[in-house]
Amino acid sequence: MREFFQKHGSTLIFIVVMLVCLGFFVQVLALQNGFSSSVNAQAVERAEYHTDRQSMSVKRQTDAVKTKVALFAQTLDGIADARTAADKVRVARTSDYFAGEMFADIMYYADGKLYDYNDEQVTVYPGLAELADAETTMLTGAFQFDNRLMSVGVYAPVSEGALSGIVAVYDVNVLWASDLSQKDNTSVSASEFVLLCRSDGQILRRMTNTDTFDVGPEPVQSGFLSAYVIDETAYKSLTKCIANGTDGSAMFTYGTESYVAVVRFFGKENGNAFLFDVYKLSTVYGSGFEMSTQISGALVGLSLLIVGFGCVFVLDRRKTNKIIYNIEMINEELECATATKFRKDVPELLRRHKNSKFVLVSLRINNYGYLEGRFGDEKAHNLLKHERNILQTSLRPGETYGYSSEGEFLVLLNYRNRKELGIRLGKIYRVVNEFDELPDDDFTITMIFCAYEVESREEKVQAMLDKLKLTESSVTMPNGTFAVHYYADVIGESYSRRAEIESRMESALENSEFHLFYQPKYNLKRGDMDGSEILVRWYDSKKGTYRQPAEFLPVFEENGFIDRLDRFVFFRACENIAETVAGHGQAYPVSVNVSRVTAIQPDFTDYYKRIRTKFNIPENFITLEFTESFAYEDYDYLARIIAELHKAGFLCSLDDFGTGYSSYNVLKTLEMDEIKLDKFFLGKGTSFERDQLLLSSTIDVIKKMGVKVTQEGVETKEDYDRLKALGCDVIQGFYFSRPMKYVDYRKFVKENFAK
Repeated sequence: MREFFQKHGSTLIFIVVMLVCLGFFVQVLALQNGFSSSVNAQAVERAEYHTDRQSMSVKRQTDAVKTKVALFAQTLDGIADARTAADKVRVARTSDYFAGEMFADIMYYADGKLYDYNDEQVTVYPGLAELADAETTMLTGAFQFDNRLMSVGVYAPVSEGALSGIVAVYDVNVLWASDLSQKDNTSVSASEFVLLCRSDGQILRRMTNTDTFDVGPEPVQSGFLSAYVIDETAYKSLTKCIANGTDGSAMFTYGTESYVAVVRFFGKENGNAFLFDVYKLSTVYGSGFEMSTQISGALVGLSLLIVGFGCVFVLDRRKTNKIIYNIEMINEELECATATKFRKDVPELLRRHKNSKFVLVSLRINNYGYLEGRFGDEKAHNLLKHERNILQTSLRPGETYGYSSEGEFLVLLNYRNRKELGIRLGKIYRVVNEFDELPDDDFTITMIFCAYEVESREEKVQAMLDKLKLTESSVTMPNGTFAVHYYADVIGESYSRRAEIESRMESALENSEFHLFYQPKYNLKRGDMDGSEILVRWYDSKKGTYRQPAEFLPVFEENGFIDRLDRFVFFRACENIAETVAGHGQAYPVSVNVSRVTAIQPDFTDYYKRIRTKFNIPENFITLEFTESFAYEDYDYLARIIAELHKAGFLCSLDDFGTGYSSYNVLKTLEMDEIKLDKFFLGKGTSFERDQLLLSSTIDVIKKMGVKVTQEGVETKEDYDRLKALGCDVIQGFYFSRPMKYVDYRKFVKENFAK
């Protein structure tokens, strides 16, 4: 027995401690369950109280605006002459009475019709026209007024007289009570965020206090609720409230935290808008939740205690530490330092060599992923080992290197001047290119060299590496020639411009500064409009002008924001189509651009199909355009995307065909519905005969494959006649029409192609 306890005593003690801890764990868990239910119910009540206070603030503000419009309507009572009454409305439009940033316009009703200040009948806003016979003062639902920010109409009837009523148009922010923008307002600060929404869930205004949730531009149901409310009961409860226009709340869990979402509608008289708030239960409840957290902490402590005993009992600490060190610090395949060890070693070297000048250099093999795919992992890894050997033999005392990822090595070098550094790096580049294991003799290894000259030894290594990344993202791809790109040279005005764009892109999207422009396309066969391509423009509210797309789109494509912008444009495009159909207008097919960043998102196809279905857009009414450069990068991936989109009811188009990536492999591999020829085909070459042969043969090949041919950049009648004679299907360009705002586009269609 003694021998048994001597041999297994520690094991038995460990088992006893585990059982005691487990029993205590069960007891505490039972107590916590009962306490948590009570705490949750009280937290929900407090959250609803906060939202009710916000709702009262909004109603006070809307009541003030309705009263103001109603008082002016009373001044029109008894005026029997329509001209006199209309003149009074026209004068009020620019008077101090309606002065303010949120006031947009005022119109009047007479003989059951709506007129603007120029006495012209207004028919483009069906929601306003329907108020002609309303008998009470009320707000309309939010709508887009004059291609500007979202707006609401405040209607007030005229009791007696030539006019039957007036409607004042305000920026939708008139619904946003001023105290909702004050973070010291306790009812607001207690929330994660506050959303002001249209009756259909479209977000009009927001106040965000934390970055826990990424609330996009989509309606609450398809955006926030679909993304974060996993519990089916809570999801159905909240979506039902929004669909029925009723108040409600529901609890849900995200991560390890519990939250409550509250819905409060303002009523039909206030345009059926509503507030959607989300609160963290621990924030709205306070100390009670702290106690619950302490209980949970005790449970976690017990768990850690059990795990600690297990680790001490099972593992040897020194072996564990060694394994962890090797994983973090040593790249097993290359048998060299990792980027983590490099970041750790650099500060020590800088400290020891105080009188030396240092430069941080990144050496990246260009298109390393492509190289792996083409020649195989083994050849690619052998190339990295070849480069590692070169660095090992090239480094001097006081220098170091490490492998980062994707064909990139990081190096800390001692240097006197840029000329000497260029010679050292140029030699490394030449020796790397002596690698002879790649079977294709025509393949040239190209590299990107970016350098950051260390200015302060107090600067964090990660900050230096970030500057290297920024430098790399700002330079053009190498063409086979050797060059070193210095941070100080590359990052100047372009960095400031990029930083300014990135600092404003979120607010620009929230404030609807991105506008949709429509460029009509003309069908040469039918002699009729073929549809339009939707382009996006950024209206800079600070400068009062539109930014050039080439200024901001490349930035968005690099930082990933283009995905949100693409989805915003697509959602708004579908919304406009549905609005046109609802107003019995003539709707033509549209083309919408899709970036590579958007197309590779996991939910890309599902999202676009869901939005098309939401607005009841017919199948094959919308064409999604992809650039030829995307096709060149990955034919197989794009081919799968196109197949999924066809099943989801979309047509697909290849844009910019002929811009340098053209290959008949595009036509063989991708089942496109349309090929858009780049303006390059209309440019003048060495002879007209060669130009004509190239253009005609390209059109002929594509048409014989049953694919529609669209020529972009058509600006002259000469181009028009030439393309028509060659059998081109569709043209797009300034000769037919320039891009125009949505309101102008509707007018263009009505005046020229109304059926």
